Amino acid sequence: MRGNLRRLAILFSFVLNVAFLGTYLYREVPRWMGKARPQDVALPYQALQLTEAQQRKFEPIRQKIHAQVGEIGSEIKREQLRLVELLARPEPDLGAIHATQERIRDMQKAMQDVVIGHLIEESAIFTADQRAQFFRILRERIEKAEPVSPPWMRPAGTARGAD
Repeated sequence: MRGNLRRLAILFSFVLNVAFLGTYLYREVPRWMGKARPQDVALPYQALQLTEAQQRKFEPIRQKIHAQVGEIGSEIKREQLRLVELLARPEPDLGAIHATQERIRDMQKAMQDVVIGHLIEESAIFTADQRAQFFRILRERIEKAEPVSPPWMRPAGTARGAD
């Protein structure tokens, strides 16, 4: 009995070690070979292997979009907070609520316009193959993404984008 238990423990230890080694190799071998797996790529352009010249053109475009998105995002947040204040009043003013909604929609449209302009400007730097790969990556991410919903409407224990 004791011999069987020892054999079983050794076998179990061996299986665990093989599983850990397999997991480690699965994650590390592509990196050793200079290849990133798609899920290792945080931003779509990182998978495109841009040349130095492309990177020099690309960086100012990225900085510009970050500034624009940050500014518009802050404005949207201010208006959303204003909307919550209007809704929280004992007797909400529907005219003010609708006007605030309209301002938020206009800012969201402006945000979308900025992003679309950015994608057009950014993709002009890419080669034809890079451009096709870039938009394929965007399409795949959209297909995999879950619908946007406020945190209080999501099932308990889930986060947006969590796998």
